[in-house]
Amino acid sequence: MKIYLSSLPIKVLDMISERMPHRKPNVLVTYYGLKDPAAYTIENREKIESLILDCGAFSLFNKGLRGEELDFAADKLFRGFKAHLTFASHLYDFIFSMDDEFGPDSFEHNLDRLHILEDAGLCVVPVVHNLTNQEINYYVSNAYPCIAIGQCQGVNREDLEVISPVVDPLYWNHRVKVHMFGMTTPNVTLHIPAYSCDSKTWLDYAFRGCVLYWNHENNNLDKTDTIYLSNSNTIKDKNLGVDYREYTHLDNFKQHIFNNYGITWSDIMGNKRQIYRMLVNCLYFLELEETINTHHKAMDIVFP
Repeated sequence: MKIYLSSLPIKVLDMISERMPHRKPNVLVTYYGLKDPAAYTIENREKIESLILDCGAFSLFNKGLRGEELDFAADKLFRGFKAHLTFASHLYDFIFSMDDEFGPDSFEHNLDRLHILEDAGLCVVPVVHNLTNQEINYYVSNAYPCIAIGQCQGVNREDLEVISPVVDPLYWNHRVKVHMFGMTTPNVTLHIPAYSCDSKTWLDYAFRGCVLYWNHENNNLDKTDTIYLSNSNTIKDKNLGVDYREYTHLDNFKQHIFNNYGITWSDIMGNKRQIYRMLVNCLYFLELEETINTHHKAMDIVFP
């Protein structure tokens, strides 16, 4: 499985490259808000293992636009996205089609977008938002080699009893590559034969003052520990993780980030703490990717 780091800043990419020149991250960039595509596709491409592109319509939707205002903005985004692909599609390993409707009845609208791109000679990956209607069957019957599963309203994609019956036959029966949007939960990704997934969790946690650590002394299948690096005397939100002053494996964590990446405690608590916390979280996902692939290999899950 490939784990794509969504919206990875070039500055963090440079830091990863400096510390792990042999281990390149997979990166997902979104056309919406992408100011300098060449920074990823050309200038720093040798530092990236695999580079994929999404239209970014979900970010547009999250701005709160609705009705005609949203339709106008989505159409404008689609025109720009299509124009970009006409001269730059070859610079990405794969590209997701434009899916600017996310409800369970969005199939026909998003399919129209996909056909317009295909009619322009562009190869794009369809994105589905309904696991129970005809969407997936349509793409399988038309021999699409890759399908992305986006947010599915009213469905818990992190429930193995929900997602396994969808992903398992796509891989075992049809050898379709499945990309899971916004989902890297180890209790799921360790068990499903998905080709790839992506997450912005590395950034979200860093902004909330947290770092992620794959703790081998954790007895759970998911060995992720979330450490809250509070600068105050109290934890304002218990959901942020374990306060570092109460974390019993803190010395192991410090030793791990220093011995493997040369990152010190002062780095993640000092004036540049934000960028170093992003770095630590990115490195966590690189480690997680290796763990998942080792687990998948034992299950005979192999992609060409």
